[in-house]
Formats: sequence, structure tokens, C-alpha cells
Amino acid sequence: IRDKLVTGVQTCALPISGTAGTAVNIASSSLVTITDTDSTKIGKLALAVGNYMSGDRIAIDGTTIALVNGATGTTATNSLSYSVSVSGGTATLSLTGSKTIAVYDTILQGAKFDSISDNPTSQGTLTTRNIGITVFDAGYLNPSNTAVSTITVAPLNDAPTFTATAGGVTYTEGPTPISIWATAPSALTDTDAPNFAGGAIAVTLTGYQPGDVLS
Repeated sequence: IRDKLVTGVQTCALPISGTAGTAVNIASSSLVTITDTDSTKIGKLALAVGNYMSGDRIAIDGTTIALVNGATGTTATNSLSYSVSVSGGTATLSLTGSKTIAVYDTILQGAKFDSISDNPTSQGTLTTRNIGITVFDAGYLNPSNTAVSTITVAPLNDAPTFTATAGGVTYTEGPTPISIWATAPSALTDTDAPNFAGGAIAVTLTGYQPGDVLS
């Protein structure tokens, strides 16, 4: 089995609040060809996603598969068995089932990557996914060369969250300040910028009078 080297950089605009961005093709049809000089059948397709992050998914053969260790199932279109294994920073999706080369060619050309993570680049440290593609003949004995597709991940900026109940307190004229919160506010969080570097906090005082001070 021999397949052409899969190259190219795809940009995947990824999510806000757990909603997946636009999925991108793992391999261009013009760059993918599976050939075998002595067999017409393929038995297995393996996609190894390097720089894996929780929330990464692959849509393939009619089924969107979350890359979670131990996940198994059957694809919708061609009833291929699939399994996922995660080791270190790599998640490997394996599809098995004897089909013609043409069927696996179509499956691979339609495969897409996306993520439902709010922090798909780990604060900018993992901005690519390198996906190794290997096919095996019907007996699973002879693997092809491994072609590699590189996907560039472009995260969206998630808004910080902050929950508090304001009001319900009384200030008595004098030099002693009081808290503006009726109950202690919850922690300020930002899923893709945990240190909140470069941010700002705005406080609006309605009904301001000369001499009012916020500190």
C-alpha cells in the first residue's frame, strides 16, 4: 500500500463556550491517493492526532467521533468499527473493516477535524495538530507509509465570567467604607487566559454625587 504524502495547512476557527467552529478537511482530495499493487481491499485506517487536546474531534464516514481514550463504536455510512486510544500527547483513531480502496479513499477525503474546547491551543502553546495517516491491507499486516496533514488551530477569544449579587447594603455617612457586594462575588475566570493578563475591570456608579469614592 502506498499513499501520496498529505501536506497543507488548514485553519480551524475554534469555539466559544463549547460550540464547535467550522470543521476543516484533514486531507485534500488532490493530495490523497491510496494504491496497492496486489490487493483491491483495505482493512484499516489509522489517524494519529499529535498535539492532542481534550475536545478534539474527527468527523469521518458519517460519524463525529470525540477523541476520548477508550471510545468505540460503528460509523454510520459504511458500518466500520472504530476505536480511540490516547497516549501522551497523541490520540489515535482507528477504523477497521474490509472495504475497497475506492471506499477508503472517499472516507479519507471526507474526514474533518474540529474541537469543542474553549482552550484548544492551551493558551497558545499548541497551535497545530499534526495528523499522521496510515492505511493497512485487508489482513492488517502491511502498513502503508504514514502521510502527515498539519492543521493550524486559530482559537477564538472567550469572554471572562464573573458572577456576583450587588446591592442590598446600606452606607451610613462617615469615613468608614463598606463593601458594594451583598454577598461575596465568585472568582473571575477566563478559560483561555487564566492569568487575565492585559485585561481591565470597569465599575459604573449610578447616581453619583460629589464626594463619592470607590476604592
